Amino acid sequence: MPIHAFMINRRFLRTQVMQSLYGLQVDLQTAIDVAMAKFDEDLFQQSFNASEPQEQMLEKKENAHVVFQMLKNQAISNRSPALFQEDVRPLAATALAFALEKHKAESTRKIKLMHSNLSFAFDSYIALLLLAAEFPSQLTNEVQVNEDRYVPQIPLTFQEQKLARNPTLLALATSKELQTAAIRLGISWEKKQDEVKTIYLEGLKKTKRYTDYIAEEETDENHFKFFKWLGKNFLFANQTVEDIMEERSSYWAELKQATAQLFTETIKRWPANADEPLVIFEKDAEFDSDFQFMKSLYTSTIDSQANTDLMVAQVVEKWDMNRIAMVDLIIIQMAVAEFVSLADVPIKTTMNEYLEIAKIYSTPDSSKFINGILDKVAKQMQAQKLIKKSAKGLIDVA
Repeated sequence: MPIHAFMINRRFLRTQVMQSLYGLQVDLQTAIDVAMAKFDEDLFQQSFNASEPQEQMLEKKENAHVVFQMLKNQAISNRSPALFQEDVRPLAATALAFALEKHKAESTRKIKLMHSNLSFAFDSYIALLLLAAEFPSQLTNEVQVNEDRYVPQIPLTFQEQKLARNPTLLALATSKELQTAAIRLGISWEKKQDEVKTIYLEGLKKTKRYTDYIAEEETDENHFKFFKWLGKNFLFANQTVEDIMEERSSYWAELKQATAQLFTETIKRWPANADEPLVIFEKDAEFDSDFQFMKSLYTSTIDSQANTDLMVAQVVEKWDMNRIAMVDLIIIQMAVAEFVSLADVPIKTTMNEYLEIAKIYSTPDSSKFINGILDKVAKQMQAQKLIKKSAKGLIDVA
C-alpha cells in the first residue's frame, strides 16, 4: 500500500500542546498543595518532638506557605528548597521532591495522552470513511425490508434508490486501501449496525441535502458533491455519530478537527480515474512527524520555561508576573521555545500562530498583550544572538 504524505494542521498540534501544558500546570499546583499539607504534618511532628512553642511553629508554617504559594507559578527548575528558611529546609525538600516526582509522572502521562489522542484522530478518520461506505448497503437493506413486510410498503422509486448507485461511496466500500487500513487498526461498524441504521434513517434521510440529492440529475459530479457534503458536514454534525465518538474518547470535540482535515484531504486527492487507488492516510511516517512536533514543542517549552519567564519579567517591567493569566503565559512560553527550536519558521509566523490561538482560548485583550511581549522578547533574543534561523526562517521582527 503506497504511503501518502500529509501533516496535520500545525495550529491544531500547537493547541494540543498548549492544553497539555495547561493541564500539567494545574496538576502541578495541586501537587504543591499536597506537598504543603505533607510539610505541615512533618513540621508539626518535628516541633512536637522538639517541644517547640506553638507560636514559633505556626510562624515557620506561615512563612513556608508564602514560599509554597509563590512556587506554584514558578518554572519547575526554580522550585528549590533553598528558598525556604534554613531550619525547615529539609522538610521543604522532602515535600518538594514529592511534588516534583508527581510532576515528572504527570508530564510523561501528558505526552502519552497526546500520542493516543493523535492516534484516535487518525483512527476516527478511517472509521468515518467506513461509515460513509455503509450508506449504500443501508439503502439496499431498506428496500429489502420493505419488500419482506407482511403489508408491503410503497416501493422506493429508481430515483429514490440513487444512493445505492453512488460510485464514490461504492468505491469506498470496495477500496482495498481502506479495508487494509481498517483491518490493520481493527476498525469496523459490524457491531454498531443499529447505530448505523439510525444515522441513515433518522439522520441522513431526513436532511434537506439528501432530499435535494435524490431530486437532482444523476451525474458523477452530483454523486461526488454529495460525498463531499457527507465528509465536510453531515458526519461531523450528526448527533448519533457524536455520541459514538465521545463514547470512544472524551476528547472527541477537540480531536475531530484533525479527523476532518484528514477526511477533507482524502476528498481533495480523490482519483480522477476509477481504476486508480484511493488516497488513504495511515499512521506512518507523517503521523510520527506530527507527534514528534508536539513532543518536541512540549519538552522544549518546559526546558526553557525558567529562561523565558526571566525574559518576560524583564520586558513587562513593573507588571507582576503572577498577574499574567496562566494560559497567556503558556502561550508566550511556547512561542519563545519555537523561536529557538524551529529554525525554518519565521518569527512573525510563530507569533501570528499563537496570537490566533490566544484569540480562541484567552480574553479579547490577551492577543495584544501577548503580541507586545513576544515582539520585545524576540528583539532581545535576536540582539543576544539566541535565535538562529535558516534561510527559510529569516524575517525581520519589526
